[in-house]
Amino acid sequence: MWTRRRFVGCVALLVALSWTVSCREQAEPRVLLISIDGFRWDYRDLYDTPTLDAMAARGVSARRMQPGFPSKTFPNHFTLVTGLLPDHHGVVSNTMRDPDIPDVTFSMSNRAAVVDASWWTAEPIWNTLERAGKRTAPLLWPGSEAAIGGMRPSRWVQYQQNIADDRRIQMVLDLFSGPESTWPAFATMYWHSVDDAGHRHGPESDETRAAVEGVDAALGRLLRALAARRIAGLHVIVVSDHGMSQLAPERTVYLDDYVDLATVEPVDSTPNVGIIPKTISVDELYERLADKHPAMNVWRREEIPARLEFGTHRRVPPIYVSMEDGWSVMRTRGSSRGYAGLGNHGYDNALDSMQALFVAVGPTLKESVEVPALRSVDVYELMCRILGVTPNANDGSPEATLPFMR
Repeated sequence: MWTRRRFVGCVALLVALSWTVSCREQAEPRVLLISIDGFRWDYRDLYDTPTLDAMAARGVSARRMQPGFPSKTFPNHFTLVTGLLPDHHGVVSNTMRDPDIPDVTFSMSNRAAVVDASWWTAEPIWNTLERAGKRTAPLLWPGSEAAIGGMRPSRWVQYQQNIADDRRIQMVLDLFSGPESTWPAFATMYWHSVDDAGHRHGPESDETRAAVEGVDAALGRLLRALAARRIAGLHVIVVSDHGMSQLAPERTVYLDDYVDLATVEPVDSTPNVGIIPKTISVDELYERLADKHPAMNVWRREEIPARLEFGTHRRVPPIYVSMEDGWSVMRTRGSSRGYAGLGNHGYDNALDSMQALFVAVGPTLKESVEVPALRSVDVYELMCRILGVTPNANDGSPEATLPFMR
């Protein structure tokens, strides 16, 4: 619904964004990629988002963007900058094991693993650009802290969760504060607050509304500050990594109701759990779990449905459990005390609830063009085209974003 605040805010941003389309192709192209973690595709309809609405009016957008499976944070952030599905770039979840890296569990909280390039085997766009002599600054982006392929971006920072909105804005502005020769061709910024609110309170809560509208307002301040600097050739792309589903405590399945956890090693967390057998066979484990609960999908790795495009990488465990939308899977009843949230993601990437955000504006992009659907693997091809570099082999389609180009 269009409130007066939303209308006034949108008009103000339209004026501020006029600089992006007046700076034509002769300027050196630059891309600022911004992720709003957990921003479901329909939050623009549910809540006041004048900044994103103004960007869509002045630029291009997708009604919804499909993430890769599993629809989790680390896999899909790396998909956005490689154009590869999680099963192909190897970051198959937020928590994972690798038989080639024994005795280590990769997780977002395991800093030693996060900065270990052994886990990041695909080339992100910042490496491609650095190799082409262009400066990059992927700030607060998964993978940016590791020396992937022995390379580092020109500028990067150690990830910190509790950074105030205005500090995030200043971090971006600082990238363009020195001589133009030091400006990055590619930069990123990341907001986590919408995902955090969705997990804690559910996607359609007052807290999630406040988080969405707060980030949209911060984004507006950033765009106005960038407009004041008139950075020719700058494209701003705003995405999310996945959506968010509503949970209920009674929609929970417990693994130890079906299998002795001493005989297996569960990997990852709800709503997907890969399981490595320890003292029983894969077939025995499958028989103990398969068809035991209507909300619990249980697959052998090689039998994961082809439409999910998942299961060929060695990091996917032999047995994979994936819940139906809105359901949770816990190891034991006691473990449920550690997860009291009302929202989650990671589900089937075809679900409406998992669809993500895509909005972009810039001098080589058309105005007021919306496509009904996009895939997150297609964003990489678009950025490579804007920046004038040859993309690596990827899972995206060069044709998918051609309707966006002038």
